[in-house]
Amino acid sequence: MPQLHAQEWIAAVVESPAFAAEDGESFRPAILVWFEPETGAVIDIHVTRPGLADAPALFTRATEQPKEGPPRRPARVRVADPVLADALRGRIGEVEVVEGDIAEAREALQSLAEFMSRMESEPEIEPAAWARMFRAAAALYRARPWDTIPADEWIGVECEQLGISRGALTVVGQQGESHGFLLCRTVEDAVAWLTAGERRQRGEPAAFPSQFFMFGYDDRRELDPVDVEEVERHGWEIAGPAAYPSLTVLDQDTEGRLPTADELAGVTAVVESLCEMLDDEPHLADAWNGEPVDWEGGAAGARVRLVAPLELPPAPTHPEDASIEILGEDGQVDEVRLDRYRSALMTRLAAREEITEEVLAAAEMLVEFAAQYHGVTFGKITADQLQALLLETIPAQLAVESDEAGRIVAAARELMRFAGEELGSAAAPACLALLDDAFEQRLARELANAANFGTGKQLVMAGIAAGFDMSTEEGVADFVQTFASSQRPQRRAAKPKAKTNAKAKAKPAAKAKPKAKPAAKAKAKAKPTAKAKPKAKPTAKAKPRKPPGRKR
Repeated sequence: MPQLHAQEWIAAVVESPAFAAEDGESFRPAILVWFEPETGAVIDIHVTRPGLADAPALFTRATEQPKEGPPRRPARVRVADPVLADALRGRIGEVEVVEGDIAEAREALQSLAEFMSRMESEPEIEPAAWARMFRAAAALYRARPWDTIPADEWIGVECEQLGISRGALTVVGQQGESHGFLLCRTVEDAVAWLTAGERRQRGEPAAFPSQFFMFGYDDRRELDPVDVEEVERHGWEIAGPAAYPSLTVLDQDTEGRLPTADELAGVTAVVESLCEMLDDEPHLADAWNGEPVDWEGGAAGARVRLVAPLELPPAPTHPEDASIEILGEDGQVDEVRLDRYRSALMTRLAAREEITEEVLAAAEMLVEFAAQYHGVTFGKITADQLQALLLETIPAQLAVESDEAGRIVAAARELMRFAGEELGSAAAPACLALLDDAFEQRLARELANAANFGTGKQLVMAGIAAGFDMSTEEGVADFVQTFASSQRPQRRAAKPKAKTNAKAKAKPAAKAKPKAKPAAKAKAKAKPTAKAKPKAKPTAKAKPRKPPGRKR
């Protein structure tokens, strides 16, 4: 049984705009809403008879199977309807029932009333349309696309019936839960959805796309018995007790609603097409390893095209992200935050026209090394931390020759000027004073001192000294193969056949933990390339239950 908590729920009744018929009797159902003021969550919504006789049983169900949060039981229930108060008082255990104002729930009740009004004005969806969707959903569940399509990857979508020409779809369920897919109307909406999901996780304001579709599966035990009974009565196909299909249309506030007839038909066509593509393309998983798939099918007027993979453009940067904290609660670098910080800082730094491409590439390397090895951003780095980065970390971890010292120090100067002028760094003057000509000469000596080299750098520098291009995979492979050949026992003394390239130039290459590496001759300005991925998916508030064929 749910534990008793020292909090309050609001119970409210909304009259349905439509009539229902049961056992020959026609009546207007009551919509019973359970609302939690403390969290602003709609705990559950039930359709019941006007007399509210089953309100106590519905209260128990809401405490055991809430739509938001864990099972819980309030200490008090506040109601404004005297009929509801009489129905609950003395019938829900030790929970106190009080009559009073329910202003906190007005907004949620108004949204519910508007939703029901919209549903009443929309044409009723025929049972045959739901039957087709259930049949397609059962086939997709058996096809298990989440076992083939990688997590957090996207598929391009064109669907005539939904009016989508540049849509994006991502399959979920690779971790064994929440099976289904998210469908966005445009590629830009997909990027906005990812960005909003990350911001909402951090408790920041988030703007989701104007409309997107969530298709998934529910467990029979989580459904309203009325919905289960309707599915059984119609004989709609189900792939298993955990595979009752759900389709919710969500808006910017992630308020869920049932689909219109056209939306249901369009998403059903996408489900059918996804099943057919999985059957027609047995090597679909290879699409994300360099073997793209472009599949098209569907009947006239319901054509669907699916293209894998779909590469989303990077999320737009926000200027303030150049000042965010990159460490998580565990004190370690949070990769999502680091991606945001690096992208925003490099975008703003690249806008300063006086910075050359070569210096900009070195600056990106310094940003990465400072974050990964010292857990600090250039908005907060101190003179001592900067000195440790340049004279200890860089010589030990970065495979460059001593003549790169000038470019590295120039990049550090530009970063500290930027930090002082645009990020409000109090340490910027001391850092800039540190970076004089004498410091540049000292860095050159440290870069040339083999005693500073870490194991990885020793290997790379040995390859460069031998004439191999250690900035490319091919050059590294040639060096490793030559080195390995030289270690094999020889029957006769022979020189290793090192295949050197007379034209190969020794290029600096970072072979350390950071992703960024400076190039001796950068040909383009550094641009943010990391694709931020959310750790959680946004969920709908008060998500309408599914299907049904009738109006709610």
